[in-house]
Amino acid sequence: MSDTGAPLAREPESADLRLALNDDTARAAVSPRADAALRVLLGLARTPAPGVQTAESLARSQGLTRRMLDPVLLDLSRAGIVIGLRGQFGGYRLGWQTEQITLADVIAAVDRPLAEACGLTGRANRVRPPTDGLEAMWLGVRAGLHAVLEGFTVDALVRDTTGTGADLAADSGADAGERAARGA
Repeated sequence: MSDTGAPLAREPESADLRLALNDDTARAAVSPRADAALRVLLGLARTPAPGVQTAESLARSQGLTRRMLDPVLLDLSRAGIVIGLRGQFGGYRLGWQTEQITLADVIAAVDRPLAEACGLTGRANRVRPPTDGLEAMWLGVRAGLHAVLEGFTVDALVRDTTGTGADLAADSGADAGERAARGA
């Protein structure tokens, strides 16, 4: 409790993926690395053919520092999502089609798999027995969240003409997430 008697705000244990409440609306918050990766992928997806940009031009166009960008590009390259090209006309280009790159892929490439980000690994090493049903509930939440993240693609983000995400609702996989959460 604070001096005013209000409960103190507590940071979630996992900063990688959490639910944050702002102005009476819920929004998903991702790590700065995942946000930078999505910005880079959107920048590359919107690049005219042949779709190659230097790290410097990506950093400048996306408002990122090279210190933030370089490790993100390395992680995306290791996952095959982007391809680094050497030489005079080198830079980075997409390694996958935009319809194939999901938010779940991006988070797994630059942070860690969703199960780890949600703190749901190592169940065999737990100390408490699962007597209260919470573990099953959290596994259902993870499955639903993963289904929704699998439904959002870079292609849907590129095609979002409103800039508000309204165009994304139909492409979000929300129905799949709701089915997974219900266990259907």
